[in-house]
Amino acid sequence: MTEKLMHFRFSQVKWLLFLSYFITLVLDSMNSLALLPVTLPSMTLLMLLIWTMLLQNKTHLFTALILGLLSDGIFNSVLGAHAILFSLLVFLLLRIRFSFRSYPLWQQTFIITLYFYAAKILGFFLLQPVFNASNAYDYWLSPLLIIILWPVTLFIIKHQCLKVASAP
Repeated sequence: MTEKLMHFRFSQVKWLLFLSYFITLVLDSMNSLALLPVTLPSMTLLMLLIWTMLLQNKTHLFTALILGLLSDGIFNSVLGAHAILFSLLVFLLLRIRFSFRSYPLWQQTFIITLYFYAAKILGFFLLQPVFNASNAYDYWLSPLLIIILWPVTLFIIKHQCLKVASAP
């Protein structure tokens, strides 16, 4: 499948980008307060990786730093821990993003799932979460939801980008 209309400029999708970051920060805060029935992986990181892949004329490292600091505030964690994680994962995606877009969707999903497991392992050492019998499984199994969330979220964002970019 070719992506002939998938080169967006920041000015075309600026409000969609800000709105998507706001929605994912709200979802992350709901997840941290245990208002959701399922422990979700970091939706802000997921959205950051999607926009890093789609907007190829930006590096998104500063955005990763700011969103990481906001996530630190939401999760009440050590200031800068999420910022380091987000910046590191965005940097890793930036290294392969031009070839990453040409990978099939299943391969993209597998790579992003590995990135989320790397974030969980690094987060385990940086954030030192306290586990009991029920949340240990949720912590280590939540990146498996990326298998479902990556294709669905990517499709929704691409569809919305096409609508915004084609609007007069």
